Amino acid sequence: MMDYELLRAYLTLVRVNRPVGVRQFQRIMNYRSPGKASRVLEQLVKRGLAKRLESGDYVAVKNNPILWNHMIIAGLFIPRLLPLAISFIALYLTYWLLTRSDVVFFTLSLLAPIMMLIEAIRAWMYLKRMIPHKRAS
Repeated sequence: MMDYELLRAYLTLVRVNRPVGVRQFQRIMNYRSPGKASRVLEQLVKRGLAKRLESGDYVAVKNNPILWNHMIIAGLFIPRLLPLAISFIALYLTYWLLTRSDVVFFTLSLLAPIMMLIEAIRAWMYLKRMIPHKRAS
């Protein structure tokens, strides 16, 4: 099991999307010492979530199961359920507007996509809380 600090560090490395040195990682994560940044980066390397380059910088390994249910588009972590839920809701709304079918059937058929949308938003908010908002310079 991975603790909160390592997950937050990993997500930050993925978001930065370029090699990062220990001092730069320290500033991004708001750590007080480069020693802590180094320990966290080494833990990520040990768990196979990051790799150390010959230059001494670290880069995230992107193909791992932590982000299997998220897409990264323009640096944003988007849950895979979000576009699916939105497309189902749009499909149901379009169908209902064109056919003017029974409101009860329409409401019941929207339950599954609305639950998917709620879960996607919850997953998005969870990851959003873990990623520091300070950009790498």
